[in-house]
Amino acid sequence: MTSLEVLSMDLAVAVYPLLLMLFSCFLVSLYDQNFKLLTFIYKPFKILFSKWQSNFAVKTSTINAFASFMFLSNIKFFSICFDMLTPVKVYQFYSPLQVNSSWRLYYDPTIKYFSKEHRWYAIIALVITFVFIIIPLLVLLLYSTRVFHKFLSILPQRWQLFLHAFVDSFQGCYKDGTEPGTRNCRWYVPMLYISRLLLILIYSITLNAAFFPYGTIIITILAIVTINVDPFKSSLKYLSSSILIFILLIASFCVSTIGAVMAEESGNTITSYMFYLLTVALSSLPLIYVAIIAIHWISRQLNLRDKFKELRSLTMI
Repeated sequence: MTSLEVLSMDLAVAVYPLLLMLFSCFLVSLYDQNFKLLTFIYKPFKILFSKWQSNFAVKTSTINAFASFMFLSNIKFFSICFDMLTPVKVYQFYSPLQVNSSWRLYYDPTIKYFSKEHRWYAIIALVITFVFIIIPLLVLLLYSTRVFHKFLSILPQRWQLFLHAFVDSFQGCYKDGTEPGTRNCRWYVPMLYISRLLLILIYSITLNAAFFPYGTIIITILAIVTINVDPFKSSLKYLSSSILIFILLIASFCVSTIGAVMAEESGNTITSYMFYLLTVALSSLPLIYVAIIAIHWISRQLNLRDKFKELRSLTMI
């Protein structure tokens, strides 16, 4: 199996759940239109699920599941398509006066870029990038604009409802500016979407320890924006200090990891050993924190049990 075939298998695994959910949405829409075959097949199940179905919106839940798979899979799509489409220029030196160059695939330089072996995989990667990455991002960016809603008016009513439910799956938990004293914060969704793509793009370009400081900068900016804007309908103000402490821990962990790698490359074993100890200490802090909370909870439960015993003995007297 070639490297492109391996990438295409990974891509098929990522696309498979989305296709299943799209097929489920298609079946639900057919059932809503009283398609005879589906209504006949569903009759035995309708009796069994009558009570459960009254509190369960099948169509909305199916669209929410599709949106969840879309949000989880877009990083996988971006990573695989980046490997399938990134070129690199390879030079071949036959003699000091004869140098040939050709564009090859960065993932596998033995494959000529957009050759017969690579062409169809590149077309598939372009289609996946356009359908599952670019179009959802454009929809999230432009959905609140008037021009986009004018375009929506051209589409059939059921497509408008599907798209509204799809976008609401991403933006439903954010402030929309309808409540007094709030502003529209649904722009936070495409910003989060782009930041995730930037992280995987930086990792794909660097492929070394340089990813950590860049990644930390992006995560820090995202955390600062989240704390100051507070885009969620449920306020996050009580989490501000915890998020900042978490960001500082990540930054310290990244700095210590990079310092250990650089010290090891320079041959300074003592400095490298000290940085590694710092990395282990920082990575152990969450475990220590959880252990302290667990001990505090156990001691509190024991004190409550002792007080309950004393109260019970007093009432018995």
